[in-house]
Parts: sequence; C-alpha cells; structure tokens
Amino acid sequence: MKRALLFLSILLLLSCDKNGPTEFGFVLTDVSFVAGKHYTYAWAFETRDSLGNLLSVLHDTIAVVVETKDDIIDTLVGLTRLRAYSLVDSIGSTIVWYRNNQSSCSEVAYSGAGHVPPVSPRKSSISDQATMNRSLILFLPMTLQQMLPGMFQFQTDSTIIRQDPRVVYMYPMSQGDSWTSFTSPFLQTREVVGSESIQTGVGSRYCAKIKTDSPMFAGSIEWFDYVDEQGLMLRSLTMEMLASGPDGPEPTGMITVLERAELLSITQ
Repeated sequence: MKRALLFLSILLLLSCDKNGPTEFGFVLTDVSFVAGKHYTYAWAFETRDSLGNLLSVLHDTIAVVVETKDDIIDTLVGLTRLRAYSLVDSIGSTIVWYRNNQSSCSEVAYSGAGHVPPVSPRKSSISDQATMNRSLILFLPMTLQQMLPGMFQFQTDSTIIRQDPRVVYMYPMSQGDSWTSFTSPFLQTREVVGSESIQTGVGSRYCAKIKTDSPMFAGSIEWFDYVDEQGLMLRSLTMEMLASGPDGPEPTGMITVLERAELLSITQ
C-alpha cells in the first residue's frame, strides 16, 4: 500500500538509520547483512489429518551464512551471497543472491536446485519427499514445494538468474505497507500486518510481522515472517492441502501442513 507523499517524507526523516518503535508506529528501515555472519535456525515440519492426528514430523537445524556482500553474477554486481545448509544431514546446500539497497531487498539468483527432488502426488509420502528439501529456508518454504512440483522437476546445480526478481523486503517497512513479491511463475504479495515482540533463541525481539499470500492458494495458506534489522527471526506457515494415497494420485482427504523456523543464534 502506498502512503501519502507527505507522510512518507516525515516517516523517512524521523526513521533515518533507525529501526524499531517510533511515534508513528514500528518502522524497519533496512535489514543488514554482515559478511561472515552465521545464523542458526531450528526447523520443524509436520502433517496432520483432518482429525488432528499426527501423520509425519521432521526436525532439523539449518545454518545460513552470509558469504560475501560484493559478489558478481553475469552483469549483476554488488550482490549479497547467502548459503543455507543442514547441520544434520549432508544434503548439499542452496545459495541465494540478493540485491540489497536503500529501497528494497530482492532475490535475483539462486543455485542448488539439484538438491530439490521432483515432487509429485505418487507413492512416496510427504515425509519421504521432505528429507532433501530442508536447506531452502531462504528460498521457498518446503510446504510450497509440495504444491508446485513443476518448478522442481530438474536436477541441476546451475546458477539460475531470476527474470522476475523476488522482492523480499521493501524499505522502510511499517504497518500497512504491501508490495508485489513476484509475478512469475505465479503472483505473490507481501504485507506488513503489524509488529510484535517475540521470543526466540536469541532473546526477545521486536519485529515486523509480514504476511505472504497468493491468489493461487485461494486462502488455504497462512504464512507469517517475523523480521527485524538482522533478518528473519521466525517463520510460521500453515497450509491445507489434498493428500494422495499409496496407490495413485487420487486425493484421499485434506491434511494440514505446519512449517516453522526459529532463529537459535547469530555468530560472527
């Protein structure tokens, strides 16, 4: 949502180089990436049937490293490169490149798609399919990979440059701000729906609460990211989706998928 020019000018003036609560509400002016910084997340994924019975559960610890803030890909310069990988299994890693400036943070390229197996509604269960998807905490949540098999039917470690960069954050952020994250292969939007003080492994953090949505999922998804100036503190995603049986792709009922990532530590 675009704010009135006068209000935006005042807000920019008051919040210059300042993150956190102000007299105009919570403002996040930027997310700072520091080369060499390590983030460690606790990751959990579970599925439940329509009666609430637990069908499958996975846990992992994910490391995310800011490798450099001055990388070059093709004609793109000054990129921040992050690498994410599991600390539990040797499943390879995912690399994501961001263009982070005063106005926005956008994902412009990624690598490691070969570590994402094809996902289709066949004999193997969601639990089985999930075991190699856990390094994508800064890419698509694994829940969405289950819904978008066509995007992951190739096995390659090639670097993919996004023709439609994914706008992760717009600066400055305050309640009511919204933006288009990307339009291809489907429309995704993000909105700052509030600000909250949350408790994570790094203590109490006051964060912008960002809701991610898409018409493609017709209200079946609730995805919230809690973000402060150091990045993603907490991700909570719940989704309703059709389950398939062991004998074919025909749906057998609805299941609830819950995915969560919580920051445990930040080290340099």
